[in-house]
Amino acid sequence: HRPSPPTPVNEPPAALIAALLPSDGSHNPVASTLWIAAALALSGFFGTLRAALNRSLPSRLLARAEGEQAQARFESLLERVDRLAISAGIFKITCDLTFVALLVGWITAEAFDFTNVALAVAIAAPSLLLLTEALPASVATAWGDGLLLRTLRLFHIFQLPVAWIVIALEALRGAVLRALHIKDDAHASRKLVEGLREVAAGVETSELAQSEKELIENVLDFRGVDAAEVMTPRTEISGAEVDTSLEDVARLFAEVGRSRIPVYEDSMDNIIGTVSALAVTEALFGEESQRLSLRDLLRPPLLVPETIRISELLETFRGFKQKMAIIVDEYGGTAGLVTLGDVLEELVGEIQDEFEGSEESVREVRPGLFEVLAGLHVSEVNEALGLAIPEEEDYETLGGFVLAELGRLPNAGESFLRDEVTYSVAEASDRRVLKVRVQRSA
Repeated sequence: HRPSPPTPVNEPPAALIAALLPSDGSHNPVASTLWIAAALALSGFFGTLRAALNRSLPSRLLARAEGEQAQARFESLLERVDRLAISAGIFKITCDLTFVALLVGWITAEAFDFTNVALAVAIAAPSLLLLTEALPASVATAWGDGLLLRTLRLFHIFQLPVAWIVIALEALRGAVLRALHIKDDAHASRKLVEGLREVAAGVETSELAQSEKELIENVLDFRGVDAAEVMTPRTEISGAEVDTSLEDVARLFAEVGRSRIPVYEDSMDNIIGTVSALAVTEALFGEESQRLSLRDLLRPPLLVPETIRISELLETFRGFKQKMAIIVDEYGGTAGLVTLGDVLEELVGEIQDEFEGSEESVREVRPGLFEVLAGLHVSEVNEALGLAIPEEEDYETLGGFVLAELGRLPNAGESFLRDEVTYSVAEASDRRVLKVRVQRSA
């Protein structure tokens, strides 16, 4: 009995040779090239189909379908668009693996060594990236809807054999997400992103209208803004002491032009409720006007921390059916207040009614010299004037930046230089800065 010679380390396993080479051991370059090209083309097709499914919007596709019967059939398929995208992904991965295997077999037909394998990988990687990822994404953006209208019904039938794999993968994915306590909102996110793309695609000019562009930017930034950035600070709150007569409260409403105000006891740090102008008016002219006091009209205050995100605050407003929230700091004191209008303005921009003044937040006094309201947020000042005031510090507004730089409450006329920009206090009270003049050094 003689032991068999060891297999050379530079030769592939026999099973791989059998799978990649013809049974008679011959090597046909033309046939191999055609099989490789076919696998790559199929991978590109399924990649395009998957990208088109991922960016599809049912309303947009149904509008292009001809006839009610065709729309009904197509609508049932669009309800399963996420599963169909997974099926397309499975076919794409299968074609990718087939392409790589055929390419490796073709290049290593003469010798299976490191150099030939490295050459195969060097050809396969950029080919897959360009022809099955980058190019399909661009094609799907340009012609994805037309592709789906022509091929989706046929593809639905073609993918039925792997439908059970898709169901199993979705169940496994859901179990993993639940185990990691991750919320699955991929479908909602896709619809949101494609909705924003629709806005961009619907603009006739090459650029978005300024109002549409601002709205999209505000929506994308909405979740990252906290209440402290949009609140009315404590020093600007117009409130009433709980023992104030209803007549005086009515006068206060007329002076401040608000529909509701907070009510405090002893100090603004102890806000015990809110009252609306409507409730005060009804109490003054109702049958029980002589027996009602301000305390009888109060609604419990909605107290929230200053770190709450305004997206969460919007849900809180809905849940408690309130339109005003009192912002409290870490010590339990009143930091400010936020209304539903403040939250909406963060989305759609500043809203002014006919009773509000029209004072500009940023006014150009002369070329290169601007007068800015001190309550304007630092990010807005930077955007309006092209400045680089730090935005990650303890202050939120231009007035806070001035106080941080000077280290004290300044008087009108005081100034300082920072990054070749001169900041001058144009107007100030004994408690805060009101207006700041900003001028770049020549």
